[in-house]
Amino acid sequence: MQAIQLLAQNLGNNWQGIEKTPRVFGGEARIAKTRIPVWVLVEASRLGYSDTDLLTSYPTITATDLANAWV
Repeated sequence: MQAIQLLAQNLGNNWQGIEKTPRVFGGEARIAKTRIPVWVLVEASRLGYSDTDLLTSYPTITATDLANAWV
């Protein structure tokens, strides 16, 4: 996860569907137009939640949003 965060910092804010805003969640990467941090989704996946589980738990995101988060 740290490697992904370092890569994200080096690439800037260029990932489609992912936003980083300094005053929203301390600039952490989040799903665009939501307040759902990418790290929450990554951690849930690490704990065994499937993409289907996440899409059910977060009905405002799409499968495309998840694919962007995994990148």
